[in-house]
Amino acid sequence: MGFNKVLIENNFSGGRFGDYIREIIIHTYGGPGRSLWNWFNSAAAQVSAHYASFLDGNGEQYVEEWNTAWHAGVWEVNTRSIGIEHQDNGNPGDSWRTPEQYRNTAEMCASLCLRFNFPATSGTISPHNRYVQKVCPGGLSIERIIAETNQILAPPIPDNLYKVFINGNQIGAFSGKDNAFNAWYTNINSSTIKFNGNDVTQDFTNIMNILQQQVNDLTSQVSLISGQLSDITSQLTKSKSDNENLTKQNIDLVNQLKALQDQEIKLVDENSLSVGRLIGLLIIKFLNAIGRKSKQ
Repeated sequence: MGFNKVLIENNFSGGRFGDYIREIIIHTYGGPGRSLWNWFNSAAAQVSAHYASFLDGNGEQYVEEWNTAWHAGVWEVNTRSIGIEHQDNGNPGDSWRTPEQYRNTAEMCASLCLRFNFPATSGTISPHNRYVQKVCPGGLSIERIIAETNQILAPPIPDNLYKVFINGNQIGAFSGKDNAFNAWYTNINSSTIKFNGNDVTQDFTNIMNILQQQVNDLTSQVSLISGQLSDITSQLTKSKSDNENLTKQNIDLVNQLKALQDQEIKLVDENSLSVGRLIGLLIIKFLNAIGRKSKQ
């Protein structure tokens, strides 16, 4: 039993247009076949339903519950309801249906009643022909579906779902706290959340505040690290500049040393020339003195 999800791509509308789920519309095929996927997904159909319940006790899901299927023939009924089709082997007026099909439908109806917080009554589980002039759902017994649904609902069942409300209207029910938080947070200014019938909005607000503080702390840490990286970058830039200055100073010193060496060589050359000249003058003077003595 159960419903295998084989979602269609056409013939439904996204969302609920401000409405919320509070009714189930029961349909019958009125034709042969088992799966309705090909028909509901075809451009020519212009109709769809959320679920189809088969005679063997299995079924298929074609449209997500939070989207609006085109099944009731009345738009405002579509936006507030879930549509369930029923295989009838082309004999919609025949009251014969298998126990497995009734059980599968009842289990889905019970699940919807629990998750969207409405009772299983003749006012909430409705035949299609309540709203349009059709024989649908034919011989299918709405009374039996309601009765079996209530048999499933009768035992005390703990309300272990997080139910999210916007302006008092339930928009969803979630077994996971994270999913409930996301749905609540999306509409935080106008939504409340309940668990086991108790308002737990403040608990979720506290969680949000803790998460926000953690985000703020992380932001501060990132800012601090960013500042430290900026300081390190400045130090590296300064070090590079200092190294460049030292290199320039070393080049200047080398040039100065070379200049001094050149001056030293020049002075040595000049001194060597001066000494040579002095010796030459002394030799000439000495020779002149000897020449005068010879004449005497």
